[in-house]
Amino acid sequence: MNNAQCAARLLEYADRCIAAYDAADPSDRTAAMKTALSECFHEYSRLKSNLQLGSREKAIFSLDNNPKRKSVLKHVRTARPDIPVDTFIMKFAMPEIISDKTKEDNTRAAKVLQEGKFAVNDTKAFHAKMKELVHKLINKEIVNAKLAKLIANYNGALRINESEAGSRLHVPVRNDYCVNNHVLVFHAGSKVKEGETTRPAYAKLCLFEDDLTNRLLDLVFESPTSTESIDKMNKTEFDMLMQQFSISQFITPLVVPHLLPSHFRSLGARFIELLFDNDVAVNSAGSILHITRRCLGHQSCETTQRYISIKCLGELPTKIGCVSHVDQSDLTDGSFVVKLYENCDSNKRKRKRRRRKRHNKREGDAASALLMLHKRQCI
Repeated sequence: MNNAQCAARLLEYADRCIAAYDAADPSDRTAAMKTALSECFHEYSRLKSNLQLGSREKAIFSLDNNPKRKSVLKHVRTARPDIPVDTFIMKFAMPEIISDKTKEDNTRAAKVLQEGKFAVNDTKAFHAKMKELVHKLINKEIVNAKLAKLIANYNGALRINESEAGSRLHVPVRNDYCVNNHVLVFHAGSKVKEGETTRPAYAKLCLFEDDLTNRLLDLVFESPTSTESIDKMNKTEFDMLMQQFSISQFITPLVVPHLLPSHFRSLGARFIELLFDNDVAVNSAGSILHITRRCLGHQSCETTQRYISIKCLGELPTKIGCVSHVDQSDLTDGSFVVKLYENCDSNKRKRKRRRRKRHNKREGDAASALLMLHKRQCI
């Protein structure tokens, strides 16, 4: 069943549910609607047996704010606003399935945590490749709006619809982003509650220095056209882009079947831990997870832990600074301040020189002691 056939089938299910609702006695309409939805769910499950239970749930019962994701209940709501669709989501219509869904979710989460979504084969080289591509993009050595958006999502852990036009009620613009010393205050978050167009402003961390971040954002928003949407890329087009710019060579899929455009946000969030130390809490491991959660806008650290389950192999990139929390009343979670480290290569050279001096001094002291001993023996 292709996409068009699937869309037609969901419309057919919606019509069947509405017909069952209208045919029932007013006192039996709730039960009739639940029965019709259950029948549609099981029929769809037979047709789409390869889909996870959660995906099949979304096709029948979803009432989320994503206008691109269609479902039976959304079609019912559009056709018949008088039907209280909120009372027919899965936990009310088919409560017997919830335990199965929870078990499936837990099994999948455990597998992701244990094995990882995918592996970055040479972590330091991958980050260097991202910076190299940014320089080429802003210097117009490469002209590719889709690549620019993907790397912007990596740099700031942005969702796809936060770096392009898309179908949101609030289309993000350049002025929604303010950058200062690796801290990006974002005024157009898209994870919103019903009735909202954006979430309250919050602070995020950027992986690149401010000049690169600002120029990359300028590039992303200089011509916000839907023809350059990364959300509409098919697998073949995305894979070709990854091969063209030598990105796919760094990624080995593990639990997920292949790299997706949305994974650039996960990658950026994973690199927060690799590039920043922190003094936000006594427990440093839990502290950096808390910082990453805030940057992603998640409610739960457990969600964040699954989201950044990416293996990082090979040499790791050099830390660029230490993150501290700063109270800021106009931001829900406060903000961050980043104390940048000095040039690491310079520090390494200084440490080598100090070690060499100490070594030479010890050798000189040892030679002097031997000479004094020899003189005493001669006397």
